Amino acid sequence: NSGSTSAAGAEQVVGEAGTAVKEGAAGVVADAAKGVAQSAQKVAEGANKAAESQNGGAKLVID
Repeated sequence: NSGSTSAAGAEQVVGEAGTAVKEGAAGVVADAAKGVAQSAQKVAEGANKAAESQNGGAKLVID
């Protein structure tokens, strides 16, 4: 029954495509998270500089 064989093959291709899409989406999410982390770091650096100038050199330490 060649019909069921080709259907199974198509199902496998769709499954692999789905996995690739999920992995791709995970990569996009990871990149976005990285961007958010970098933005947060810049904000923290800005806060440090503002605190330094306000407190005459006292540094705000962010863990």
